[in-house]
Amino acid sequence: MMDRRVLVTGATGFIGGAVCRQLAAAGYTVHAVYRTAGRPPVPSLPVRTWHPHEGTDASMRRLVAEAAPETIVHLAAHLAGPAGDGDVQALVDGNVLLGAQLLAAATATGCRHVVTTGTYWEYLAGSQAVSLYAALKQAFAPVVQYHCDAFGMRALTLALYDTYGDGRGHDRRAARRE
Repeated sequence: MMDRRVLVTGATGFIGGAVCRQLAAAGYTVHAVYRTAGRPPVPSLPVRTWHPHEGTDASMRRLVAEAAPETIVHLAAHLAGPAGDGDVQALVDGNVLLGAQLLAAATATGCRHVVTTGTYWEYLAGSQAVSLYAALKQAFAPVVQYHCDAFGMRALTLALYDTYGDGRGHDRRAARRE
């Protein structure tokens, strides 16, 4: 069997952890990114290697080169209230800058397949974003399209409706008993 490598961002989150488990169960070798200033790696996940990202272009390029994925699943994001709640820098960094660094590193290292996520908040008022988070998700879409047009990247963007998760499983009653 070929070593099918995938690199996952957002693996420390609820959806990212579930995606890592599903990919490993399907036979993929899972590598994951964690931000050194964010949540630490989750040892219980079936991740071959956790790659630290220090926030720089060079750090991202190095970790993508080390992981050598055939596909990247970019799930990392930062969410805040409608106006950003005083966390605008984190919103831009988590929803635009991180993805732009990731795509630049992917093209520099030869990875041409990426899955990204959007949000239904981008479409609640037609094409008008209803929050700064949604506007930044919309702002990232042309960055993805640029990499597709300029470098032959193949991308799929999943618009997620909503998520729930406390990181301890799907059964909220069981999570409350712990």
